[in-house]
Amino acid sequence: MARGAVTQHFYHSAVAGDDRDFWVYTPPNYDPKRKEPYPTLYLGHGIGDDSNSWTENGQAHIIMDNLIAQGKAKPMVMVNALGYGTAGGTANAMAPDMLPKYARTVIEEIMPQVERQYNVSKNRLDRAIAGLSMGGARPPSPA
Repeated sequence: MARGAVTQHFYHSAVAGDDRDFWVYTPPNYDPKRKEPYPTLYLGHGIGDDSNSWTENGQAHIIMDNLIAQGKAKPMVMVNALGYGTAGGTANAMAPDMLPKYARTVIEEIMPQVERQYNVSKNRLDRAIAGLSMGGARPPSPA
């Protein structure tokens, strides 16, 4: 069975005020020049986890490979980012500005990088965000 690829990206977050990373899964036979851009799933981790938890612990990339191979999912790009909007990780997980800042890190910092580097749709109907526990919290829209 064909396998997708997982790539780590590093960046400095002006919103959170620290250096961090995110991981991008591209499906098997990913075509950067494909006419139809790929949909994107932004997948958030739970409290106490970090940006690679879905790959390392959840094996989400293998699950995606299998779902795509079985025709149960469309080929898509999956992004796993650090789910804390403030520096300090779990130490500040309950800070009142953590979720709004997390939304900003995704919308203002990560999405633009993903859209520049990958053949992904910029149509909001082709984007989804989901997560586990803390990663499933619906962040308020950024100001």
